Order: sequence, then structure tokens, then C-alpha cells
Amino acid sequence: MAKSPNKSSVPAELRDVLISTPERRLEPSADFPTHESIELRAYGIYVERGRVDGHDVEDWLQAECDLLAEFASRRKPIAA
Repeated sequence: MAKSPNKSSVPAELRDVLISTPERRLEPSADFPTHESIELRAYGIYVERGRVDGHDVEDWLQAECDLLAEFASRRKPIAA
């Protein structure tokens, strides 16, 4: 099972940029989000909710969906 995000696993200097700057965490040439980018986004979702505990799996899955959608929107269509 994937490691769920928690406050202690996110460096303090990154907490301020979690929600507003997802592009800083993504490699433009990568095909899929990294474990770290999912963790950071999940932490951002937790913060947006007001740091309410008990939703770590939901936050993780939402982060994966958000980032996969971002990656899909960045992909160029394959020419036929």
C-alpha cells in the first residue's frame, strides 16, 4: 500500500507552495506523477480542508487523480 502523506513527511519550506504551485513539483518531461508529487498534493488537499484528520486515503487518491489529469492535459496528441 502507498505511503500516506503526513505533516512530518513534508518539509516546512514546501508547505506554503503546495496548493498554489503544482507545476513546481512536476517534471514536464515525465509521463506520470512521482510519489513525492502525489504526497505533496495530498498534503495540500489536507491543508485546504483545514487539517481535518481521517481522510488520508481519500486525499491520496484525489491527489493521484488531480495529477494524472494534469499530466494528461500536457501530453501532445500522437499524430496518426
